[in-house]
Amino acid sequence: MKISKDLTPIAYDISKQVFEKIITFKEGQNQLVGDKRMNPNSASDYINNFRCMIEGKRFTRTNNAFSIEYFFENIFKDYGVNGLTNSLVALKLHIEYYEGIQKVKMYKMRNIYEKYLAIPIESPDEQEQNEIIRELKTTPKIQT
Repeated sequence: MKISKDLTPIAYDISKQVFEKIITFKEGQNQLVGDKRMNPNSASDYINNFRCMIEGKRFTRTNNAFSIEYFFENIFKDYGVNGLTNSLVALKLHIEYYEGIQKVKMYKMRNIYEKYLAIPIESPDEQEQNEIIRELKTTPKIQT
């Protein structure tokens, strides 16, 4: 069964709720399955892959590229630099695993990995220091 793109935000929200222990895994799976909108195995894959991304662990089941991209975008918004960094580690491990067993090149997944790897990641201290430097450069010097 092909999973429609409009299920992706729902899968993300439910996976997040399971990860944050707001609902149980089984409740999340049942919500995703709903009125046969997703099969139970796919629902489990989405929830488990989300957890692996947040924890920086290899996942072996594949989500479509649209879903991976959506998850990355929202993990970065919701979990910040640590979430994004862990997701990058998890996706790299997934690509290596999958390409190793399937003997294929995962171009779309590699593109997502490269796109998010290129995002400048600064710690809050680095951000503050860079803001101060920018401010100092734009402030006119006072003549003494």
